[in-house]
Amino acid sequence: MTTPVVVKPALIEQLSQRHDNEILSRQHMAQGQLAGITSMYADGRCCREIPGRLTAARAAADAVGLVLLDEHINAYVRDGIGRGRSDGNVAALVTTVRRFVRSR
Repeated sequence: MTTPVVVKPALIEQLSQRHDNEILSRQHMAQGQLAGITSMYADGRCCREIPGRLTAARAAADAVGLVLLDEHINAYVRDGIGRGRSDGNVAALVTTVRRFVRSR
């Protein structure tokens, strides 16, 4: 059984502040693309225009996932490795990456 790593709140706060604007911006992009798709469909726009919007929405959502993975790696995995407790952190990272990739 692995011991959970306690991450310093200051580290989490620092990473969260750095990524908050990027995450929110990318989420708004994805929401805007989805709203555009809804409007296009409701207005009877040509179906060949919609897949491009879907691709853009997916890319924005994926970008949010990558920023969150970056934050997870920096806050938990790097700190755990620095404390000599990498096994549980690496396993958690692998699980997180698998979930992210599986959603594709």
